Amino acid sequence: MMVTFELTDEYVSSKTPLSKVEMSWASLIKIIKFREGFLFYTSERQFLWLPIHAFSDPDDVSRVADVARTKVRRYRERPER
Repeated sequence: MMVTFELTDEYVSSKTPLSKVEMSWASLIKIIKFREGFLFYTSERQFLWLPIHAFSDPDDVSRVADVARTKVRRYRERPER
């Protein structure tokens, strides 16, 4: 199933043919950036996965990281191994 993400300064949304979820950055409790993608945590046990390969422009990866760093208090990047 195709999932489309939209990230703005105000919100994060994910959309499928069956649903749409829109949440403010403040509703995210943490974000972890991995080499392969981002985990956007909506609770300690629920998250959205945004894979790096889904970005059409590689520069958008660093833009998302920059916005997440300023919007989510518990942002961190996992070091590459």
